[in-house]
Amino acid sequence: MKGALITGAGSGLGLELVKDHIKNGWTVFALTHHISEKLESIQKKHPAQLEILLCDVASMDSVSAAMEKIKERTAVLDRIFNNAGINRSSEWAPLDRTDLDAVLEEYTINAAGPLRVIKAALPFLNADTVIVNISSEAAGIEEQTLTGGYGYCMSKAALNMGTKILDNWLKGKGTRIFAIHPGRMRTGMGGPDSNIDPWDSSREIMSFLDRAASLPRGHLFYDYQGNPLKW
Repeated sequence: MKGALITGAGSGLGLELVKDHIKNGWTVFALTHHISEKLESIQKKHPAQLEILLCDVASMDSVSAAMEKIKERTAVLDRIFNNAGINRSSEWAPLDRTDLDAVLEEYTINAAGPLRVIKAALPFLNADTVIVNISSEAAGIEEQTLTGGYGYCMSKAALNMGTKILDNWLKGKGTRIFAIHPGRMRTGMGGPDSNIDPWDSSREIMSFLDRAASLPRGHLFYDYQGNPLKW
């Protein structure tokens, strides 16, 4: 049975990815900073397929501890979803109203958090492993028109850079890595322009991953439907 690790698994897209992988027969390791009732309910129905682990991706010690528990169940992870993230830029404020301390918090979770997870998961990777870093269209630089939202946009752009550097390094191992914009989802982080439900995004991402192995190496930034995005 294949194994998937999903961070930010307690709600939104992470929860839907948990559901879809279990439905397709996967073993899922759900990392979350808070165990939600919905996640617990899934575990009660599928105790052999779902293991819930408390984890703070802002802490290397916390991530490493979670990986030690996963090691008791499997030696290989076929998919890793770095979905955990925060958005403190609720007003998409310009610089004069930006809390720069909050920007640093977004960086440590949105940009460095996935690197902590991947670093701790290195022993679990093989040539068939696919890593998905949940990014955002807000990370795009070439067509950026916003005048605020520094923390979220910059942290996701940094995540994209990390994805590219990791791809350069992982090529020799065969492991694939992508940065995927999941759409403007109707979740707790979604804004007034949200137009897609997280279960639709999860379904489309699953479809994208089914053909990921056939995609040429090089381009890494896609939307949830598999359309290439500009850096």
